[in-house]
Amino acid sequence: MRVYTSQLCLLQTEVVYVMGKGAFPHHWKRTRNPKVAFLACSHVRSNGNSGAGNSFSTDSSHSVTCEGEEESGQDGLLSLGNRLLILSTGPRALQPTAPCSAMAYHHDSRRIFVGQDNGAVMEFHVSEDFNKMNFIKTYPAHQNRVSAIIFSLAAEWVISTGHDKCVSWMCTRSGNMLGRHFFTSWASCLQYDFDTQYAFVGDYSGQITLLKLEQNSCSVITTLKGHEGSIACLWWDPIQRLLFSGASDNSIIMWDIGGRKGRTLLLQGHHDRVQSLCYLQLTRQLVSCSSDGGIAVWNMDVSREEVRE
Repeated sequence: MRVYTSQLCLLQTEVVYVMGKGAFPHHWKRTRNPKVAFLACSHVRSNGNSGAGNSFSTDSSHSVTCEGEEESGQDGLLSLGNRLLILSTGPRALQPTAPCSAMAYHHDSRRIFVGQDNGAVMEFHVSEDFNKMNFIKTYPAHQNRVSAIIFSLAAEWVISTGHDKCVSWMCTRSGNMLGRHFFTSWASCLQYDFDTQYAFVGDYSGQITLLKLEQNSCSVITTLKGHEGSIACLWWDPIQRLLFSGASDNSIIMWDIGGRKGRTLLLQGHHDRVQSLCYLQLTRQLVSCSSDGGIAVWNMDVSREEVRE
């Protein structure tokens, strides 16, 4: 299996499975071409038994294809190229109206949200047999490139960040804008706690802003400062209430949001911009990747020195 490490957007079950096959050893791994990248990807599985024999490959347009037998229950991949959305349990593709920049997939409702360079977010629905994708509506979420998207089924919100320096949340029932909050620099990444409706937004100034989102307003809870470069990625663990952030300063910080002591840990080892993160609750491991093609697996059970403010 070939892995390109601009964005590590893997579900926990996927990463454990891949590691079990030996594709992610517990040390650094260099890819052949670190410049080739996934823009966004998400795991899908149709009903039935798990299929086998799938292989993944990429082309120069940054889209991802999955080759294997088409059968009920096979694993698939939703991938996003420059102007192409592919559901790779078979050769099915949709072509959005503008270059694509972000994607979110909600498995239970089979809804796909695609962010574009023009600031719009498009919604699609995947059929039950995963053989068809239907366009639902377009949300005028931003005035510039969409950087991240999260969908909340309980609230029926689509939350997104963009290069217009704001986070917005829109009602998926009506398609109306519910609220916006502006920052001093590009909003680059987003995480969301579904129980408390807290949003974590990283920006190009190196700050992480914690917001409490309401139906038509929001309030700033706190601002986290610790990185010396722009925030590239965030990962929120709602169980242990830990926030992980990766940045262009080549470092990762673990923020203990739920702890009363406000503990923070600094993880250093990457030699270039940290592009994406994924925390495995089952094994208490953090998987990270950087723009130079490096992949690291961190054992978070190991005692580390805390960062002093």
